[in-house]
Amino acid sequence: MKKIITIALTLIISVVCHAASPNLACEKIFDRKDLRSPGHELTIVTQPGNYFRSVSFSNNPKLEKDIEKAVEQDRKVAGNCVDRWDGEKHYTILNIVNNGYTINIGFYKEADGSVRLFVQSDPEAFK
Repeated sequence: MKKIITIALTLIISVVCHAASPNLACEKIFDRKDLRSPGHELTIVTQPGNYFRSVSFSNNPKLEKDIEKAVEQDRKVAGNCVDRWDGEKHYTILNIVNNGYTINIGFYKEADGSVRLFVQSDPEAFK
């Protein structure tokens, strides 16, 4: 009997964890108030079927490090990762599947100090 209860509890917990919001570190970056200040280009699109967040900036080492840390944290749950370096720029693309939808995260860093981060998917992916 104990074995059946343990298996049932394990199944319930795994279903709840699988259905939970992805809780992405890169998505939390967009909650920062400093993104709405001069020197940052912030875009937020919320419409049926499209959730898009993007920020671009130059020469902000602290924000750049925070974003790099968030990208590395989200990389751990990504099903697909692409990194490319060409001497002038580095970009990382992460694809994370949640609720049957793919969440796309892009991080671009150029030699001139400019940085861009975006998060895009269907709004249902974040529920």
